[in-house]
Amino acid sequence: MGLKSVLTGDGSDEFFLGYERHVCWFTKSKKEAQSEYPRWLWTATPDEAHELYLPWVQEHIKPMPTFKNINEVLRFERWERLQEYHCSRLDRMTMAWGVEAKVPFLDHRLVEYSLKVPLKKLFGKTGKEWLQDIARPYLPQEIIRRPKVHFPSLPNEWLSGKGVDWMSSILLDRGAKVAVFLNKKTLEKYIQQHKSGEIKHGRLLWALVSLELWLDRYPFSHF
Repeated sequence: MGLKSVLTGDGSDEFFLGYERHVCWFTKSKKEAQSEYPRWLWTATPDEAHELYLPWVQEHIKPMPTFKNINEVLRFERWERLQEYHCSRLDRMTMAWGVEAKVPFLDHRLVEYSLKVPLKKLFGKTGKEWLQDIARPYLPQEIIRRPKVHFPSLPNEWLSGKGVDWMSSILLDRGAKVAVFLNKKTLEKYIQQHKSGEIKHGRLLWALVSLELWLDRYPFSHF
């Protein structure tokens, strides 16, 4: 439609503490937060990775660090995950369609200033309170007070009913390219546990399906 440029909010949650997963570090004990925070991340647990991936793959896996406090969390989110995941995804998706994405919250002046503001002040009571206070004179109250809305990812719901059969047919196909990475018996076990409702592996299985579909469309020669 002739759209050439868009503005995005990438970086705002990382530098102004707006993610739901940040809440536990300000409302719960350190021990509770250390246990709760990893469950918000789309990643396999160390036990899952050890059980699911073949030995040669495990040698190349970058393990998820153990976070002791919010400072370590933000160091990971700001300087690793933001760049390797969010910015990379944004760049690929927009450039694929010839669109320029501008990221005002990653302007170095705003980033440098945010690092000087105490974390409790940035977060406030519900997250991003400092940023909301700054924007209050410029935006209507219905926008300032509007509840946070995210892009919903519902892998457990997607991979239910016929979705389970669809996922199984892809991952357990004889020609599945992800098979070179995975322990088949463990994969079958996870699919069965998910199908029966014993353990919901939706996030992990959805990620594997996405990888398989990507490899099928953009195959590597050594597969």
